[in-house]
Amino acid sequence: MYEQAIDRLIQSNSVVQGRLQSYLTPFNLTIQQFNILRILNSLPAPVSVCEIRQRMMYKMSDTSRLVKRLSEKGLLKRQSCCNDKRLLDIALTDDGQTLIKRVEQNFSSYATDLFAKLSDDECRLLCRLLDKVAK
Repeated sequence: MYEQAIDRLIQSNSVVQGRLQSYLTPFNLTIQQFNILRILNSLPAPVSVCEIRQRMMYKMSDTSRLVKRLSEKGLLKRQSCCNDKRLLDIALTDDGQTLIKRVEQNFSSYATDLFAKLSDDECRLLCRLLDKVAK
C-alpha cells in the first residue's frame, strides 16, 4: 500500500509540474524561475542568493545560475551587499515586478482549475496529509 502511495505521489507531482510549466511557458519562465520571483516578491528587501536557496521548493536547483539568467532577462538586479562586498543582494527590477504580477494575476484561477475535482474540504484534507508526509 505504501508503495502505491509513493507511485501516486510521483505521478501526481509529474502532472502538476507539467501543467504548471504549461501555464508558465507563455511568460518565458521555468518553474524554478517562477519560484525565485515569488520568493523575492514576498520579501520587503533585497536578499542573498543563500536566503533564496533556503526558501526554494527545489533544494537541488542551481540558484546562482537561475538568478544569473533572471538577471540577464532584466527581471532581477544583483548588487554588492553593503555589509559584505563578497555577497550579492538580489531584488526584483520593475520589469520583474510587472511580470510576477502578470503571472500571478490568473494563478488563483489556474490553481482552482487544477484542483476542480476536489471539494474545499478534500483540498484542505489533501494539504494536511501532504504536510504530514513531508514532516
